Amino acid sequence: MKTTPILVLFLLMYVSLAAAQTVQLENSTQKNWSGGVAGRAGTNYSFEFGFSNFDSSLQLDTLWVTGSFFPVIYKSTNGQTNTVKKRLKNKFVYIINVGISRDDYLTPSLLGGSEREMLPKPPTKIKGVALLTYRYHGKKFIFYIDRIRKTLPPANYP
Repeated sequence: MKTTPILVLFLLMYVSLAAAQTVQLENSTQKNWSGGVAGRAGTNYSFEFGFSNFDSSLQLDTLWVTGSFFPVIYKSTNGQTNTVKKRLKNKFVYIINVGISRDDYLTPSLLGGSEREMLPKPPTKIKGVALLTYRYHGKKFIFYIDRIRKTLPPANYP
């Protein structure tokens, strides 16, 4: 039968598509805050990523939010982390929590021009609100976060 090779080809294509790696933003939140010391304010972000059909060579690298960079730390010798890693049946889930703060009473430019130029820059223009860089089998990949899914009510501290 001539249809058998075609059916086998479609079956192989389906199996390869079903096993393809996928990255999904499963949840994202932002919460503005202010207070503590006069003029202090900021935004806390939480991003939950699902990585399906990846093996253990997956390494998250850096999260870039509104131009600020945050190394992804889920294993640390001193106990400080910003990421929780979970292994589920067919995927890895990473929850990354970061915050950006500002103090309106500090000198606006604490860093000199040359020090500011030494800060890391995103590997490409951020499309949306953030991007995540990760490595898989030695290759670097970029995942764009186009929007924050949920904005939580702001917190005002005394």
